[in-house]
Formats: sequence, C-alpha cells, structure tokens
Amino acid sequence: WTGQTLSEMQTVARKPMAIAAEAIKNLLGTLQPTDTVSVVAFADRVHPVFTAADWASFQDQCLQQMDLLREQRLPADIGTGTYMAEALRVASEQLKQAPKGNSVNRLILISDGIVQDADVTMLAVNALQEEGYAITTIGVGDEFDEEFLTKVADNSRGQYYYAANSIEITEQLQQEMTTLESVTLSDVYVAVRGISGTMVQDIFQVQPTMALFDELYTESDWLRTRLGDISTASKTGIIVQIAPITLEAGTQPLAEVQFTWAQSLGTEGLGPGTEKVTISANVTPDASLTDQHN
Repeated sequence: WTGQTLSEMQTVARKPMAIAAEAIKNLLGTLQPTDTVSVVAFADRVHPVFTAADWASFQDQCLQQMDLLREQRLPADIGTGTYMAEALRVASEQLKQAPKGNSVNRLILISDGIVQDADVTMLAVNALQEEGYAITTIGVGDEFDEEFLTKVADNSRGQYYYAANSIEITEQLQQEMTTLESVTLSDVYVAVRGISGTMVQDIFQVQPTMALFDELYTESDWLRTRLGDISTASKTGIIVQIAPITLEAGTQPLAEVQFTWAQSLGTEGLGPGTEKVTISANVTPDASLTDQHN
C-alpha cells in the first residue's frame, strides 16, 4: 500500500499550500467557459502547475495537477521556503498572454507572506503595477505577515483578504471574481493640480478600503497616482488634501481633478478615456457660519 496515513494527511491538510490548492480547485469548478486561468506554485523554486492554454484544452488534467499540488506530489521539488519575486515574474508572463480588450486581468496571490526576498519582491510588484496589473493578496496560515501582504496589494492597487481555511479562501476568491466581473474602468489614474495658488498636498483613498498611495508622481503642476480598476461592486472614494491661499468671497475654484483610464469595459469596450472635474469652495467673510455647535 502506497497511500498516506491519517497522520500524514492531517499534516498536509494543515499546510497553507494544501488549503490554497483545495480552494483554487473549488473555484475552478465555478468558472465560465470564457474565463481564462493559470496557476503557479512557489516555495524555494517556482513550478507552473498549468497555463491558460492547458486549462482551455485539458481541464481534467489541470484538476489532477491541483490534487498533486494539494498532496505535495508535484513532479518538481519546489522546496519549503518562500521566494516570491520569481513567482511574480512567471505569473506576469502568464498575464501578458491573457486576452486584452474588453476584459480585466488580475494576479491573485495566496501566501503566508513570510518571504525571504521581500525587497526583490517589491521591485517585481512595482514592475507589475507599472504595466497596469493589480495583485490581490490572500493571507493564509496560522502565522502570516499581514503588513507585507497588505503592502503588496496596496502598491499594485489590489485588495487584501485573510482566510483561515480552504472554505474561506474559496469565499474570498469568489468575492474577487464578482469584483472583476463588475469592473467598468481599468487601470485608472487620478491627477490633481491647484488653481489660483492652491497647493495640492496629498491624495488618500478611503473607499472601498483606507489606503495610502506609496507612489505619487509630480508632473508639471499635477500630483498623480494610480487608483487601479474601478468596479460597480463597491464605491471608490478619495480625499484630496489641499492648502488654498486667502480667497475673495464667493464661489472660488481651488483645484482641477483629471481621471484617465486604459479601458472602459462593457458590451462596447470603449477604450481609453479622460474625465475632468473642478473642486470649488464657497468663501465667506462671515465667521459665524463656521462656528461649531454641540
């Protein structure tokens, strides 16, 4: 008999790789025929479990590969450590082969986030976000680095989740799929510049989650950053911090805001676009109007 003992099966089941593989397999059964997916496993080394082309033609074999991943019987020994940078590079090559146009592509990273190559990994994350890709992270395991996984998601404009078991991972994956299906604008940037001497100091995201923009670019008079994909599944809100100069009474323009996007998704797929709005304030010399009353 060459099977596993109960003790061995329980040991495997407790490992993050095993519960992640089980969750991914559960998700694969819910995909639509038009969905494309590839899976990359990593530890000390990287192993592409299957590609999008494999999934399109040989789904049964792909599911068998997921069983081998869950049981840790892959044809290649990937080790027991966590080196993430090379895995992101391999995954990015898969993303580049995915369909463009009226679709949205996302890299979903399931890990405990306890990596041996954090600095190199962040360089890989930045390279991905510069190409317009977002990374959603799902933290798993009894011990995990939530701060690092949140940083990876924030820097690439993805989302961060935590899941304690395969059922919760599946739920988070399904939530992410719902979000992707409702994306209306992809790779959105916001740029703000002051009017009439107003200084733009910072930009913060407050919806769907609180987030700081680590990458703020200055272009001429504009302060610019990437919002990522915009979905109807949840509102996207930002706060712009400005410092106006002394203004005359009346309605005064303070700043100009410009939104640009790579693709307007939907039945028509309208391509890139731009929208501008003006931030104004009603200035009054009547100080009593600003008094606080409890």
